[in-house]
Amino acid sequence: GVWKVDGTTEITSPYPIHEDITVSAVYTARTYVNINYNYNGTTGTVQGNSGERLIDIVSQKIQNETFPNDLMNPYVWLTYNNSWSENGNGEIGMVDSGSMRVTDYVIKQDEVEVWSKKKHTISYIAGSSSGQFYLADNQTILSIYSGFLDDILNGYTGFVYNNGEKVTEFTTTTTVSADTTITAYQYKVTLHDPTDGTAYDYFFNNGETFNGKYGSMPTPNAYSGYHADKWFYSDASYNITFVDGNTPITSSMDLDPYQLPDVYNLTFSIRDTTTGTYSDIKATVGLNDVIMTNAPSLDGTTLTKWYINSTEITASTTVQDLVNAGVIDITTENISIVAG
Repeated sequence: GVWKVDGTTEITSPYPIHEDITVSAVYTARTYVNINYNYNGTTGTVQGNSGERLIDIVSQKIQNETFPNDLMNPYVWLTYNNSWSENGNGEIGMVDSGSMRVTDYVIKQDEVEVWSKKKHTISYIAGSSSGQFYLADNQTILSIYSGFLDDILNGYTGFVYNNGEKVTEFTTTTTVSADTTITAYQYKVTLHDPTDGTAYDYFFNNGETFNGKYGSMPTPNAYSGYHADKWFYSDASYNITFVDGNTPITSSMDLDPYQLPDVYNLTFSIRDTTTGTYSDIKATVGLNDVIMTNAPSLDGTTLTKWYINSTEITASTTVQDLVNAGVIDITTENISIVAG
């Protein structure tokens, strides 16, 4: 409407005031337009105001009224003066053979029909919240709305989905070929395979364990000549922390195999008390092999026992026993043993 003086003269700007005047509002009835839609098979008509943007009508009147829980709909077909165009939600559809974007398009008359078709439904769960959005074949979240995943994560780190083989991270560049469900996660644990450089990702919420979520923790691979039975990570001060299948996951981590030699090289040294010279005899053992089974005889000498770093080797001592006692480090491949 407009303001008029005495109901006759429209006030324009500037309008100098030289005397008392009476102004009144003169209203013009709005022109309404009908928008016909077919939204995923649901048909109907909504009424828009002349001058209202088509994007607002599509999202607020058509989408909300027909599918109130739908956050995104990637495919919108529009007819504008009988000219068809198809595009994803990155452009929100194009009208008039691409000469105008829907976001720029203002409804002026009954000239537009809106058609929508969903492809694949992506159902998401992020804590206590859930919802849906839609992707077409070979279409990605990035091509529609790059910030969408961040908007619905609600403080979680990211989303994963199960493709029938393993849990995989769902990102802004992920494409799908069928309806699927994605679940938010808080922490990513990456296991590194040193033999081929492959990194394997596993996803957890706070406090979950490998055994509880995946049934077991993968056995680590090791370099040739080594074996590994544990996973570990180290902090900035190189302090080592081991992680096993029962460890609660409370942060994101990169884990490497704790690699141990397959065999330990032993050197038995016997000192000749007459000449003062040493003779060395070498042998190899595994981590849990008894060391003394490889020791040379001390018969005919005044020496009766074997020692490693002043620790006596008994008839049942293994390399693992020495590691547990802190006598040697488990990665020490060459072990010197002296007779005394």
